[in-house]
Amino acid sequence: MVGLDYARALAGTFGARLVLLHVIHPQYYTTNDEYMRFDLPALMKYAEKAAEEKMHELVVRTGGKGNKPEAWLVTGHPGQLICDAVKDYKADLIVTSTHGATGLKHILLGSTAEFVVRHAACPVLVVPSRKRPAMTSARSPKI
Repeated sequence: MVGLDYARALAGTFGARLVLLHVIHPQYYTTNDEYMRFDLPALMKYAEKAAEEKMHELVVRTGGKGNKPEAWLVTGHPGQLICDAVKDYKADLIVTSTHGATGLKHILLGSTAEFVVRHAACPVLVVPSRKRPAMTSARSPKI
């Protein structure tokens, strides 16, 4: 929600249009019979319904003072669809947040924010989704 708060503040300050984009990213786990039992269309329908409800909550939370954001739900690769939306909306800035995945999870799944930063046709503001510890000084101790 931190990224949304930044985006809302920026849109309010500059009188900009605010577009909330949520990408439903289907995960395909069909490596063995265990996962074949799941009904993919039913799972996608559930994911879409949950995303619609969450998007409605965000629009209500974000709107106010006559500033109702546009809301869009799409399905596919999040990074690519966010970059494509820049062209569709003629966006001047993308505001996104990052969860800060590291290690194996980052290597295997990648980072949507990183993809967007590398491929977007406009500037990208990446906001950490949680507080980070203060950086410590790298100075050597006094002797």
